[in-house]
Order: sequence, then C-alpha cells, then structure tokens
Amino acid sequence: MSVKRLLLLFTFLSVSTILPQVESYKLITIQKESFANLEKNIQDEIEILHEYYNGLFAKINSDLLKQIDYEGMDYKLIDSYDPISKYYLFESKKNINPAEFGEVLVQLDKQTILKNLDRSKINPDQTEITAAELQKISKTKLSFDQSYNISSSTKIDSMVNAVISQINVDSVTSFIQSLQDFQTRYLFAPNRRDVAEWIKNKFISFGYENARLDSFVYNGYWQYNTVTQLDAAEKVNDYIVIGGHHDSITGSDPMSFAPGADDNASGTVAVIETARALKAANFNSPKNIVFVTFAAEERGLWGSKDYAQKAVQQGMNISLMINHDMISYSRNSVETSVVDINRYTGSDEFAEIAAYAVENYTDLRSNYGGYNSAGSDSHSFWDLGFPAIYFEENVFSPYYHSNSDVITNYNMPYCSAVIQASCATTVMTAVTPSKVQDFEIFDIGDGASLQLSWAPDEASNFSYFKIFVGNESGFYSREETTTNNEFVIDGLTEGITYFVAVASVNTDGFESILVEKSLTPYSRPLVPADLSDEPVMFGVELSWTHNLELDLAGYNIYRSENPSESFVKLNNQLIIENHYQDFTTNKNQYYYYKISAVDEDENESNFSPVLRSHPVTLLSDLIIVDETSDESEEHDAEYDAFYNNILKNYEYSSFDVFKEEGIKLADIAGYKNVIWLSEDESNFTAAFTLKDDIAKLLNFGGTFVYIGYLPTRAFENDLQEEAAFAIGTFVRDYLKIDYKYKGFGSRFNGAEDENTNYPVLKIDSLKAPANTNYHLRNIESISASNEASEIYIYKSEYDPSSPQGKLVGMPVAVEYIGDDFKTITTSFPLYMMKENDAKSFLAYIIEEKLGLTTDVTEDLQVPEKFSLNQNYPNPFNPSTVISYQISVNSKVSLKIYDILGREVAVLVNEYQPAGNYEVEFNAKGLSSGVYYYRIESGNFNDTKKMILIK
Repeated sequence: MSVKRLLLLFTFLSVSTILPQVESYKLITIQKESFANLEKNIQDEIEILHEYYNGLFAKINSDLLKQIDYEGMDYKLIDSYDPISKYYLFESKKNINPAEFGEVLVQLDKQTILKNLDRSKINPDQTEITAAELQKISKTKLSFDQSYNISSSTKIDSMVNAVISQINVDSVTSFIQSLQDFQTRYLFAPNRRDVAEWIKNKFISFGYENARLDSFVYNGYWQYNTVTQLDAAEKVNDYIVIGGHHDSITGSDPMSFAPGADDNASGTVAVIETARALKAANFNSPKNIVFVTFAAEERGLWGSKDYAQKAVQQGMNISLMINHDMISYSRNSVETSVVDINRYTGSDEFAEIAAYAVENYTDLRSNYGGYNSAGSDSHSFWDLGFPAIYFEENVFSPYYHSNSDVITNYNMPYCSAVIQASCATTVMTAVTPSKVQDFEIFDIGDGASLQLSWAPDEASNFSYFKIFVGNESGFYSREETTTNNEFVIDGLTEGITYFVAVASVNTDGFESILVEKSLTPYSRPLVPADLSDEPVMFGVELSWTHNLELDLAGYNIYRSENPSESFVKLNNQLIIENHYQDFTTNKNQYYYYKISAVDEDENESNFSPVLRSHPVTLLSDLIIVDETSDESEEHDAEYDAFYNNILKNYEYSSFDVFKEEGIKLADIAGYKNVIWLSEDESNFTAAFTLKDDIAKLLNFGGTFVYIGYLPTRAFENDLQEEAAFAIGTFVRDYLKIDYKYKGFGSRFNGAEDENTNYPVLKIDSLKAPANTNYHLRNIESISASNEASEIYIYKSEYDPSSPQGKLVGMPVAVEYIGDDFKTITTSFPLYMMKENDAKSFLAYIIEEKLGLTTDVTEDLQVPEKFSLNQNYPNPFNPSTVISYQISVNSKVSLKIYDILGREVAVLVNEYQPAGNYEVEFNAKGLSSGVYYYRIESGNFNDTKKMILIK
C-alpha cells in the first residue's frame, strides 16, 4: 500500500471498522395522496420527518421502498439516511443561500431541508435565520386523508361579531405607537422590565386582575413574559393561548434604538387588543383563554419555550396556541390584502377555522403559509405537542430588523383586520366542540349503502352527532343525526361518489368543525390495488393492499406463462390475507399474475393490472444490464456495437434499463451472473433503487460486476470527495469497498493491473475528450476492505504531484471472490478503453472469474500452437508490425530489448484469449541499431531480431 493511500485512509479507519451493522434506510419525499393510499402497515413503517403543502419528507426502510416503487406512487428518492447525520428545517427571512450552511436535500417554497447544519456559520445576531432539527412526527397528527368544512351558524356569527366589533384601528394604532416609543425593546436593554410592566398594566386596566410577570433567565439576564387569563365560565382544564413576542432587534445598535413596530409590536398588540375586546364584550368563554407576550424571541424563542415547558409541567391542556408575528405590512387596501395562516402538523382543522374567520368576518383574503415553521413562538408549543397556528403578513416587510421598522411604514387598518380574524378564530375555537376523532367510512358492498364510524364524544356537554351527505365536497343535500358513534347511510346510487361529513353538537347547539371523507358505493368489490412481487428462490411472493369492503370474502390469484394467453386460477379456496406465495414456478422464465377480489355474494371484481415476475433460480449464466443513458441514437448505436463486438463469443441476455423504463429483482432473478454497465456520469437512479435487490441476489450466491463511473455515488449517493463506508452499507458489505477518494480535478487515462492477471486497459484517444488532454474526469479511487483485493490502479500522464495526477497509483477496481458470492467493481467506464483491451478484460472476467465458456458462432481459426512471427517490414523506420499466435487463454508478455539486453518498450502485458494477434511498434524515440522482441505466454517463449534504420 502506498504512503499516499495510507495517509488518506488514516482518518477513516475507525469509522469503517467499529461501526455496527445497521438497517438501511432511505429519505424520500412522497405526495400526501400517495401516502394515504398505502396500506396502513406500510404507513406505520414510514417515519414522517416533515409535512409540507402537498407532501411529506420521510424516512423509510430500504426493504419497504420497493413496495411503493413501480406502483405509480408519487415519491422521490432524496438520499440514503445517515444515522450519524442530523437533518434540519432551515428558514430565512432574507435572501440567504441555505447551501452555505449545510447540504441542501429538499428546497420548498420558503423552507429548506438541510443535512448536517454548520452552526458555526450562523452568528447569534443573525436572527433572520432559524434551523430546527427534524424529529419524528406522530402519524396521529396527520389528517390529509380527510378534509374539514365549517357549517355556518347565525348564533356563532352574532357572538363573533359582538366581540370583533370592539377592535378598532385607533386602539391598535395607539398601542403600537406606545410600544415603539420605548425606543428599544431589545432583550438586553435596561428597559426590558419596563416594557413588560407596561403590558401588564394594560391588561389590568382592562379588568384582568390576574395579570403578572413570568420571569426567567437567559444568558445571565432576567427576562419577563407577561401573562393574564380570561377564566372559563366553569372550572375546566382546557386552554387557548393567544401569544406574540414583545422584544425587538435591529442589525445596527439595538441597545439604543430598535423600534420594532411590525416586528413585533403588531403581534404584541394582537394579544393586547384581543384581551381588551373579549373583556369589553363580556365574552363568556367555555375555555380558559390565556394571553401571553413573550420576551427574548429574537434570540431563539426563549420566552415561549419557557412558558410552554411550564405548561407541560403544570399539566395544562392547551387546545390551541394562536401566535402573531409581523401582521401590519401591506401596501394595499384591506379588501385587496392577504394574510398568511401558517400551520403545524396536527393543526389543520384550526387553520381551516382561521381561514373561515378571515373570509367571513373581515374583508381580507387568506392564504395558507408553510408548515411547522421554527421561526416564531408557535413552534415552541407545537414542539411540545400542542396544536398551533400563527398569523403573518403575506408580503414580507422590507423594513425588517431595521431602524425604519416604524409605524408610519405600516398599514393600521390591515393590522386591525388581522387581529379581528384572530379574535374570531379564538371565539369559534372557544365555543365549538372538538372535532370527531377516528372517522372512518366503509363500503357495505350492496351498491346503495355506506357505513360510518368514529370515536365517542366524552365531553360533558355533548348532545348528538350530525351527519352531512352530498355529491360535492363542502356542499351537502342531506342531513342525519344520531347519538351513536356508528351510522349507515342508505338509499345511495351505485357508482356515485359521496362526500360525507360528521360533526359533534354540544348542549349549547354549537357544531364542531366538519370532518369529511368520500367513498363510492359498489355492489362488486373494487379492483385490488398495489399488486407487487418479491422473487424468492424458486418462487414468487405476491402482496397487495387490502380491500375495505365490509362484505369482502377474499381474493383469487391468476397466472399465465404468456400475457397474451389465458390465465389459470392458482387457488382452490379464496385467499383471505393480502399476500400469496407461489412455489409452483418450476420454469426459469417470467410469469404473469393478476388478482381479483370476491365478496360474500360471490361478486368478483375486475382484474388488477397484470404483473410480471420471475422466481430466483440462478439457472441462466449471464445478463448484461445497461443503465447507461442514451446521449443520442447515434451514440447508442455505437455503444451497443462496441459491446456486441467484444461479447460476440459469449451467450448472454441483455436488459436496457431506459428502454424497459426501469428494472426490478424479477428482471435479473434468473441469472447467476450480472454485469452492470453504468457508463454515464449522472444517472444512477436504477442502481441506487435496486441495490437491496442486488444484495438479495448475492445472498442467494450470485455474482455481480459493476463497470462504470462513481460506484459509491451509484449505490450510496455519496457526493463527498472522500468517505469511509461502515459495515451495513451496500458498498462495504457487498462490493467490499471501505473507502473512496475522488480527488477533484484528477485526470485518468488508463488502468494498470495491480500484480494480477488482469489485462492493462488503455484509454481510446478517439473517444476521450480533447479538452482534458484525452483524459477522463470523475474517476474515483476505491479501496478494498480486508476481505477483497484491489485489481487495478489509476494511470495518468500527469505528474503525481500535480492536481491532475494526485490519484496516480491509487486503486480503481476491487474484486471479491468469496464462497458466499462474488463481486467485481470498477470506477471507470470500459467503453472509453481501447476495444481490444476491453475485449480482453471481459474475456478474463467471464472465463476466469465467472467460469463461463465461449459460444463462438462464427468460423474462427484458433491456432493449434504458440508462435511468434518475424516483424514486417524489417528493416523498418520508424514503425513495424509484430504478429503472434497463442493456442490457449493465457497471460501474454511482449517486450522490446536493445542489443545490451535492456528493456526499452512493453507492447503487451495482459491476459488474452486464444487467437491471432498483431501489434504495432513505433521506434520514433530510439536510435538506429539491432533490437530484439521477446514473447512469453505460459510455458511458451520466443525471441526474434529486428533492425531499425533511420
């Protein structure tokens, strides 16, 4: 091992040797609709890390990924999950590039998911940046398989209008001006307690005798939240928290001047004015309403974190936290202005109430903002399990964190309307029952009925449930009532989709938000969905998503050996489960499957789409899988001709991933040996998604040969310049690669065998790009684990001390020949090598490593004996041709010596199949005289003389 390689490996040895074997996981984004269509047992195995408008960012076991692959599921593979790494939701209120702080995995509208945040690059005063580590989200909070609607109520309208009519522009303007007049409300400013006392005194002036300061220490300084409460009519452990932070900051001298009119006097005044309005209207609330203004938000949400943690410790049941942060900037009239409602997972019904309040009680328009923002105080509550939403201006203020954040730059009617909407949301949430839980809808199977069920309502003031039925979401033509938590809707029309909503009604006559789902009644079962296959040794395992019809009796399985011929039913009795094992696959071929569902009246559904599969047999010798994307028809033809020519002596099958639009285990399950060609530099999707299936084939005793660019990126999506691979990764466990070094800027022009019998591979200058001096880029060095061997080293015409030559002598191919399986991996494309070299390379692998024999279909004359012929012409200047014959496959050496016996050139030094050969010798750099050329092949050797005359 070279000193260079020892130095590069040193840092990584501990990682590659001590990490335990772990399960393989992937990170994906998946559409919410697709996730909802997955079977529950699969949903349960997927770990949700973030929710966004129409999708989810999730972690999934590699073995499960294929069950949602190839089924039309709308998902995107993002990365391999790294248990050592951390993942963050990154947000910035200024135009800051998130890539400066970590590896960008997913770019959303105003949010970015980063891998391994570099916090050293975030200045504590850089408050416009927030980054929260992603945590597992409970699926009980997800509600995308149902929607919410609100039934209008004149009683609620009257109650809401009585309260929000108390909110007026003059009051809002006065309060914001008073907060701005403090000059600064910075968390380290000496007046920070004075600010909190002023807010507390405002609460007291409204009649809140329980107003108080709630203090905590941050960074050695006492900080002061202000808290007051409108007590419920009866003593209950049910709270709504109305909040917004009162501290301010600028990027210049916040100790002296940080007016913070919009950020966040506007949000503070939302709390103050709502408290005033509810008191003035003598609102009699069924729930406790807590008003809190938070200190120290600008440096990390410290005030809201402190209060939320205390709420948990005190056992407070917080139904909803409503936050306000920057709600006064709009250049438009109220009628043409928009307010954002930012949501948190598990709070969608409250966002729906807020949107309803905006549209029905103000002249504003509403817009749903992002999910789970860590940039404001609502996150502190959601992070501890409390539902939360927050109001924010739709157009971001250009005066953010500046000395120009003053009231004259803001729209007070707009701010007042936002406060009215928030106050209306508070009233509606306070008086209406909680939504029904665990709502499910089922097809009874008679074509005319649907069965509903939901959890009982345990509230003391529960009265009954109301059911709504219609043919369009949110529009209902039929109402039913019940006190039970089950109901059958009958008299429906088969084949028509019905939208069904359920609400809980309390003794005051207030309805909860409507929870809506839809379903279509049928007399025949639906077609079973998501049929998938898992090839096993001499068998195929099928699985699908369970049908939900209440009268479902089971499933039938049908199979054919040809999709255009008739199918035969495999089961004598109905299959009750949603999986089936077929071990009657006694041929080494594809089989075609389709399934149907059957109900108790023996009605059979239509057939599922036909699925092609193949048992694992390893009975066929060789398949060549081409994952190389086609640059053009001309290039594709040249590429195919290259491999057709060098493989013409062998019998094999071929599979083009792009022409077949994908590949799965069934496509390679019949083969003992797989040679995988991936000879473009960018598209590795098939290799990455199939690697776990390749591992299964190897576990059955197969052989896998990878030829192409960047194997560590192909199978691990590794984009680093250097990396070590731990046990548990595919490249370490199966390709036996424990380390890679890319060496950005390096240039490759061939591969030399590292004391093996592999042939030397030289680059084909007719294919190599001239702009890199006929060298290739993006050839990484791959080092073998102690179980494997390194079979080729990096060649370059550049000096090893130069950036282009720094990989010279480092390994670029790894071979593992084990009793369990075999793998050979190169990190360079064979197509770019000289054709004869490539032919010798594949011949050596196929015959010597895979143990296969040639299947020559043309009349080739294999020499009967070894021979070395006289060069021609002779004498020569400066070139001559030397021909020779070898009668058996063997390692061949052909070298040139001067008259003193010194070696002056090596013409051949590689393994070659039996055949006739000729090689050109150019003596341009030699002087006139007598020279000798000598061949060695097995036990044969011969020497002849030639004369160079210049």
